Amino acid sequence: MTAQVIEAAAEPLWAKPSRKRVAIALLVAALVPTALFVSLFLLPIRHHSDMPFGRFVVLFAFWMTAGLTRIVPAIFVGGLIYAILAGRVHRDSPALLIACLLTGGLAAIPIDIWIGLRDLMGPAPESRFSFADAVGSIYLDGARTAYGWRDYAANTGKTFTYGMLGGAIFWWIARPKRHATQSSALQ
Repeated sequence: MTAQVIEAAAEPLWAKPSRKRVAIALLVAALVPTALFVSLFLLPIRHHSDMPFGRFVVLFAFWMTAGLTRIVPAIFVGGLIYAILAGRVHRDSPALLIACLLTGGLAAIPIDIWIGLRDLMGPAPESRFSFADAVGSIYLDGARTAYGWRDYAANTGKTFTYGMLGGAIFWWIARPKRHATQSSALQ
């Protein structure tokens, strides 16, 4: 009996993350990549155009607000996948980190997928708008061009990468913590 108690006491105890910590992790995992993306987008613009700091702050707030529209689908998709995987993935395995990375990426792209599906359906009736960037035409007569689809894939890939960063942040905050073993607590 004593040998069994000592063996059981030597194994590490794993604490399941609290719901509060999971909720905070979901929120921070959505906020940090958004702030990083907006910063990397706006800082070169401010540097090259000598933009006043006040205008930069207003633009940063605007783009953060626009970027945060992705939080609702990210929390919904990420929370749903976390709820499914919570009891199925061993908490000490690399599979948990990989699952968080992939989930973060998938949670970041629902809006991109919706835009792609909308564009696959073709232009709206009587749509004649065109849009081009410095390299090529993205839309021509309301329909996405081949260059536009490459641009869409590249932007969706960037969004997926930022989502993976969010997944890593979520894993870091909500990962199970290793606690002291019972045997070390008895000493």
